[in-house]
Amino acid sequence: MAKAIYRRPGDVIEYVPTKAVEYGEVVAFAGCVGVATTAIPAGQPGAVAITGAFEFEKDTKTAIDAGAVVYFNATSGKLVTAADGAVRVGVAAQAAATSDAVVLIKLC
Repeated sequence: MAKAIYRRPGDVIEYVPTKAVEYGEVVAFAGCVGVATTAIPAGQPGAVAITGAFEFEKDTKTAIDAGAVVYFNATSGKLVTAADGAVRVGVAAQAAATSDAVVLIKLC
């Protein structure tokens, strides 16, 4: 049986960016995203939240149902519902109409 040893809460991870990151900026990793909890200078370690509920800008051409899986489109900087080359963010914590500019997302 595979085992793991608990070391600490995993709400925030250390991240060392290659370019400066602003507070609240979305940070895309290979398979998920996080949100910078402080401004992080390039080449310096900083904190990125990988759990929690955050309000994100969304594509205003798309409605999002509560519970829907959403993705981050790095080109537009907005959330979309199609995976097409985008990185998974989490699930919608509430519904958002097409005209809504933002949506509440539970990172996962």
